[in-house]
Amino acid sequence: AALVFVLLPNDSPVWLAHRFNATRLGIYLHSSSTGDTWLNLPPAFPINITEDVGLIVKTGYGTQHRLPAALEALEMGLASQDIVAIADFTPIDEKLYRYNGKDVQLHDALGMMLEDESLNWMRSTPRFEKYLKMTTAIADGKLKVAEEICKSFGWEADAMKLIPGLKYALDLMPQKKWYILMDDDTYIIKPSMRLLLQHLDPDVPQYVGNPVGDYKARFAHGGSSIIFSRPVLQKLFVQSPKVVSAAYSASLTETWGDKLVATTLLKLGIYLDERYERLFNGESPLSTRIRPDRFCLPLVAFHSIKDPQRMREVGNTFTDVEEPVRWRDLWKIYQASGLGNMRARPIRKDEDHVGPIDESTATLTGVDEAEACLNACGKRSGCLAWAWDAKERSCCISPWMILGEQGSQGTYSGINTRRLEELMDGCQRNSRT
Repeated sequence: AALVFVLLPNDSPVWLAHRFNATRLGIYLHSSSTGDTWLNLPPAFPINITEDVGLIVKTGYGTQHRLPAALEALEMGLASQDIVAIADFTPIDEKLYRYNGKDVQLHDALGMMLEDESLNWMRSTPRFEKYLKMTTAIADGKLKVAEEICKSFGWEADAMKLIPGLKYALDLMPQKKWYILMDDDTYIIKPSMRLLLQHLDPDVPQYVGNPVGDYKARFAHGGSSIIFSRPVLQKLFVQSPKVVSAAYSASLTETWGDKLVATTLLKLGIYLDERYERLFNGESPLSTRIRPDRFCLPLVAFHSIKDPQRMREVGNTFTDVEEPVRWRDLWKIYQASGLGNMRARPIRKDEDHVGPIDESTATLTGVDEAEACLNACGKRSGCLAWAWDAKERSCCISPWMILGEQGSQGTYSGINTRRLEELMDGCQRNSRT
């Protein structure tokens, strides 16, 4: 039986289920025994972000307006020397963007696929038919038609462009130690990312990111940024042409491009490293969920910064930051109310420090006043923030807190200051060990 198990293919559901359970157990045991002491160790693999990291920014016809601001923010922050911008269309005027004083051209990843004669058969498939219709509309100046096609095609195109986009990045930047894939609404915090990379060996296959999905296909969430070491892309694109061809075919039906990357790498025995999941973030700064289990850890990125002006503001906010940003630091960086102020005025009108809820929050009904919600949070050890809806008379108890935005009419909210103090004290103790 043991021999049969060993001989199972890398993407066998049985093997993946075993690996998922073993990985989760390993992460728990590792964090219980060593905690996050690795952060205080001297970096084993020093890097120069400018020279050693290649950026791959993914955009699309429907989101291209975000790209200039994303490049400006990256230039102020991460400042990697080389960048590749991949898309699902070719601009009419071959528009060039600027980054670090150089021109950046959009590369149509789908068009590059069709340049390969062996893939010409894809022209007649439903997704490529949509792509070709959109391409024709753009070329004919029928931009509204192109926009309508894009609305029904955006996610499909996104799934198709990742594999050829990664291949092009390796071809263009073959000597990089690391490749970071990101969306056009993602911002990477340079000192935090550098700290992580300096503890990872670039000479072995490394696929690192924010894990989502079930055991059959654990994949790194693209918007949170995905890290690949050079050996990963070399093993895929240089050594495994049949796997690449299979990935191109799979992209014609796959819903999520970041999932396709993971299922493709599974065939090569390359699995997502989930040990660093608490460093990744899929939210914008004011909506970032600050949880106890990552309170003291570095935060490497933001996502969902869809407004270009907001992206520029984020870039300006972090451009002069030289030390790794911890999750807890967001409160200070964005000049939210200090702990003393929160303690003196624990109930904040028209603020929301909980945000969108999920299955890990608790909602109490029939709560008549904000103070009752505040007290309910204080009695629960797992509560970090609360929000009371005056109209609905409902109280939300949350295990995380967010900075939130002003103007949440009819909402009263606050932070569990006692719990917050405990977390801050824990950070100080950890920094001394």
